[in-house]
Amino acid sequence: MIEVFESADEEIARDNSAVLHLAVIGGGPTGVEMAGAVADICHRAPNKLYKNLRLRDVVITLINGKDEVLSGFTQRSKTYARRSLESVASTYA
Repeated sequence: MIEVFESADEEIARDNSAVLHLAVIGGGPTGVEMAGAVADICHRAPNKLYKNLRLRDVVITLINGKDEVLSGFTQRSKTYARRSLESVASTYA
């Protein structure tokens, strides 16, 4: 992850329109947790450690083969996870 941020920071320095696009595959518990953790890292690290990379330069996509995340979990868990990810997305957009 650090290497990716460093490369993106250098690329954005060269091309101000560059964007870092990260994809997390799978909407199960690991994918949902990873997407949230990546969003948290993106929220904290770029602003403090990288001169050119800003949060607006990072796009995180959760790719899932089903219409919902956490398909094997209770509806309450699925709804909570979806709302949490949507909240993170809107907070950092």
